[in-house]
Amino acid sequence: MVASIEDAGPFQPISGRRVEMRLEEHPYRKTFSVTIVGPVSVAEKPSFDGMYLLKLDGVAAEKLSVSHVLFLPQAYRFHRGLLFRKGRIPGPREPYPVSLDKFLLSRNPAIRAIEGRVYTSRHEKGLTERMSFQSEYDLTMLSYGVIVRPKTGSE
Repeated sequence: MVASIEDAGPFQPISGRRVEMRLEEHPYRKTFSVTIVGPVSVAEKPSFDGMYLLKLDGVAAEKLSVSHVLFLPQAYRFHRGLLFRKGRIPGPREPYPVSLDKFLLSRNPAIRAIEGRVYTSRHEKGLTERMSFQSEYDLTMLSYGVIVRPKTGSE
């Protein structure tokens, strides 16, 4: 049986799961734990579909001066050695939507991480209560980020 990103099975909520995150273009380069709070919507902006609110652990929150960030997935990061042996890799013109849900629930060993943009908001209190924005101008890009599956089996 060939594993693919679509093998996630029935939909399961990922809210409350802990994952490891690292910022790519930011002075704080250490890997830190984040907890997925849930999906966030931006009114009338389909380019922001699939965005999630993440709660940072204590040390990272202190270093970054924010307790929550937003993550917008953009691409999967593959293990080069597994590309031709396991899974199905899409052709260049084939649409392949990136999803944090599918990444975390997938059993495909070829997909090692998910990359995306990390945003912050001035309206952090409202964000944690409403989980939505009226405008994309409420968001400020912090950095690019990479999320990997947790190393331990207990989540």
